Amino acid sequence: MNAKPLMFNKIGDLSTHRHIPRDYVVFKDFILNQSDYLRTLWLPTNSRWSIYTNNHPKVGLVSVIDSNWLEFNKNNNRIGFPEEKRILQIIYKKISNGLADSSSIKYVIVPLQDKANDDDFFVFYGNDRNFYIRELNKISWLKKIDIGTKELVVYENEGYRPHIYTATQKETIYKEVPYKKVAFQFKNPTEYKIKLKNIKQPFFLNFSEAFHSDWKLRVGGFNWFKVLTDKNYFLPDKYHFKNDAQLNSFYIDPATICKTYNCKKNTDGSYDINLTLYFRPQSYMYLGLIISGTTLFACLSYLAFILCSKLRL
Repeated sequence: MNAKPLMFNKIGDLSTHRHIPRDYVVFKDFILNQSDYLRTLWLPTNSRWSIYTNNHPKVGLVSVIDSNWLEFNKNNNRIGFPEEKRILQIIYKKISNGLADSSSIKYVIVPLQDKANDDDFFVFYGNDRNFYIRELNKISWLKKIDIGTKELVVYENEGYRPHIYTATQKETIYKEVPYKKVAFQFKNPTEYKIKLKNIKQPFFLNFSEAFHSDWKLRVGGFNWFKVLTDKNYFLPDKYHFKNDAQLNSFYIDPATICKTYNCKKNTDGSYDINLTLYFRPQSYMYLGLIISGTTLFACLSYLAFILCSKLRL
């Protein structure tokens, strides 16, 4: 009975041929040609064909207003309020530019209403794709650009921030704060290596990931196993806080932290500081993999020993 839909070609998604519209291929090539970290924001949500990499994450507006940006959109769930207008309320706010900048959102995209490939989600969000385009055309901090697509509409936010950057003032979405790019190395989604040179004054290190208390900052050398054994391994939690974009910020005073942690002091009194930004639960996963791998090796070794013993008999 379970196989009947397959036998009579009525299983839908599993038996219907789909193809990727050319516009998504053009956009994929456009994004992959950019080496800098950036996010793409899709309105009202992302297509199944949307490009996504560790260096170019995608975000659907519908999902983000109900999670990370819920704090800014919680008063817009009024009964009878048109769905498409409810979704766009966050874009109309004065803080929208600051939110997009701090969240490293460089491109805002209105996807295709792709009925041929069962990718028409506009029916759930107002069923008027042109409404989203008309409204985005009015947003001053967005610039519509032509990347060679026919129907896919792309806007650029020229003021977007890097994934990791420093500022002498506390980051805020209510005004533009001057910032500096920093040199960092992406090891994996849970670990980033950061090198800062000639640091003299206190500063804020900003990281455009959703705030979590387990994002930690290590000054000096890093060893994942010491995370499990040294309770003072990271910068104290009092220096880590949620900024008003709901992202991670760290306050670093070189004169203070370099008394406790390993920094290089230059002849002019400045410091060179190596940092590791790390998601602490990852160490427990590494430990679990070692325990699991050791257990598996022990079991296989025991089975091999028993088998060899029987063969000798």
